[in-house]
Formats: sequence, C-alpha cells, structure tokens
Amino acid sequence: MADDFNVGDTVQLNSSGPKMTIDSLGVEHHFTKTQGAHCSWFEGNKKQQAWFVLTSLKKFDASSGQTDED
Repeated sequence: MADDFNVGDTVQLNSSGPKMTIDSLGVEHHFTKTQGAHCSWFEGNKKQQAWFVLTSLKKFDASSGQTDED
C-alpha cells in the first residue's frame, strides 16, 4: 500500500472531499503501527493539515480530473 503513494502525490479521501497533497509518509505510533500520510490542502486561503491512514486515500489524476478509481 505505501508503495502506491509518493510525497507530492495529489490524493483525495475515498469518501470524496478536497484534493490534498502528500507532504510525508510514515507510520503512526500512537495506538497502532499504521501506515499513513501527512497531507495538506487549502480551505479558501487557510492551509489545513492532517494525518490519514493510507487505506482511506486514493490518488487524484489531474490530467483527467478524476481519481484512479473513477
């Protein structure tokens, strides 16, 4: 799963939402060792950031304007 994503990829949550950029990839250690991505996106002029489990993300294809799963 981690090999499917790279820093700089544009992604979106599987359930839709804003297009986001992967800033870093790693393992979350707080509760379980889960592979995830630290992502950022903008809401208006405000930059937002959050950590997402990789299985909750899908790549966004900018050339077609669709995610890989559409």
